[in-house]
Amino acid sequence: MTTSSSNRIAPIEYRVFTATRPGINPDLPAGYESLAWVANSATLIHGTRDAVLVDTFFTLEHSAELADEIAATGKNLTHIYITHAHGDHFFGINTLKERFPNVRAVAAASVVERIHKRLEADTQLLRARFPGQIPDDPAFPRASVEHRSSWRDIS
Repeated sequence: MTTSSSNRIAPIEYRVFTATRPGINPDLPAGYESLAWVANSATLIHGTRDAVLVDTFFTLEHSAELADEIAATGKNLTHIYITHAHGDHFFGINTLKERFPNVRAVAAASVVERIHKRLEADTQLLRARFPGQIPDDPAFPRASVEHRSSWRDIS
């Protein structure tokens, strides 16, 4: 955080973006149709100038819309923090990097390891369920512990 000339700390704010998509399992028993749709969320945490995004969206279309929404805030996206290894949390990294080329995608080392272990099987399943909507070459976050200290510089 930065301080102004009056020694006040600039506020940290957030904005939650959501996207609704079909669930992974298309075969639901009667009476459970509401479970056919799930919501994804991504949270933009920002100061006056810079921002960190927590998770991305899943499909190419939703990720492009997310990039548009973030760009419309006028914030400098510095980092994307991936919370866990499901594709609906990191498949949008490349789309966001197209719009914000200097952004760094980071995650805990255990998350990065799990992404690498399950990517092939997950991608195969998801491409079958969502043809043409999954990136061809998803980007991975980097394992990082130092990223927390850089968040203090969000202004």
